[in-house]
Amino acid sequence: MGYLVRDAWDRSPYWQAVYFVDGRKIRKSTKCRDKRQARAVLHGFEAAEMLAASASVTEQQIRHVMSETIARVTGRKLHDPTVSEHLAGWLKSERETVSESTIRRYSQIARDFESFLGATRHARLDALSKDIFLAFRGKLRAGGCSPRSVNQVLKILRRPFKLAFDEGLIQHNPIAAIKRLRGGSAEKGIFTPQQIGRLLDAAPNEDWRLLIALGYFTGARLMDLSRLTWGAIDRQARTIAFRQKKTGGALLIPIHPDLGRFLSKVPIGIGRAPLMPSLADKSGTGKSGLSMAFRKIMVAAGIEAGIAREREGERGRSVSRLSFHSLRHSFTSELARQGVAPEIRQQLTGHRDDSSHRTYTHLEIDTMRRAVSSLPSLQS
Repeated sequence: MGYLVRDAWDRSPYWQAVYFVDGRKIRKSTKCRDKRQARAVLHGFEAAEMLAASASVTEQQIRHVMSETIARVTGRKLHDPTVSEHLAGWLKSERETVSESTIRRYSQIARDFESFLGATRHARLDALSKDIFLAFRGKLRAGGCSPRSVNQVLKILRRPFKLAFDEGLIQHNPIAAIKRLRGGSAEKGIFTPQQIGRLLDAAPNEDWRLLIALGYFTGARLMDLSRLTWGAIDRQARTIAFRQKKTGGALLIPIHPDLGRFLSKVPIGIGRAPLMPSLADKSGTGKSGLSMAFRKIMVAAGIEAGIAREREGERGRSVSRLSFHSLRHSFTSELARQGVAPEIRQQLTGHRDDSSHRTYTHLEIDTMRRAVSSLPSLQS
């Protein structure tokens, strides 16, 4: 039967647990000043030693004893989630900080990883090793994912396991040491002003002409632009303000004189009325989506899409060198060619600060306006 003692030399403020194992006297600090709590720790030590002496003991049984001891001392259960439970908790916490589209992406990656793990997803977090993540990476590559896509998946998976490490749930992060794959990035092309002029001529209606002009003169993404409403347009300040779907960040972009002329050609609306009614309810992908419709406009304009990256494997896909997203690259590339500073280009292409469009100074807006105005006119 064990008992508690104080340090005879008064070197420690904690109670010492003394108990016997196979005739040997064991003495350990309980790290408790309160005698009642120290006694609970002593009983936990003894129970764990009794289990350890059994040939049929399991790790789960020992951890149960530890959990019960912690609960008696602190009033809280030992937090020791399975892989699946931890991923679910991580996703729940991320919902408050990222956009809905991003959480869908995170959720899909978590599901794919759990499916790969099989029964191991019900194991404790420290059951995962570096080799498991390397095997998952190999499976993604074998399935046709490009190195760039694989790197992105692993970058996202690092988040929950870094969180587990920071919270002390694991002693080391098994994914942290895995390096990025080399190669595989798709080099996207840019449109020349002349090609954009041909796209505008081939556009089937004013809505499409406006969407193409918006792509070139704002550098914004396809779905952000197609969903714009008249409430985003400030005619007096000559700016466009909206929130990005991908990042949730706010953007404020001065209206280029040429873009102003395109805006003047469509019927004026107010509030939540769509800027381009015939495109506002279209999806981005699919055979009838906006991306495919833009590809048809390119064909009509006599512009080859080209190949930035060939398809790899059954699940892989080819990436076109030119697409609607190339208008974004054209925007930033032309700004760079005109000598616009990198930080200004960053301001114009993406903010994560929810209130950034409300905190610009007049000087900043004027600086951005001069930057946007440096884009060459599309007027012949």
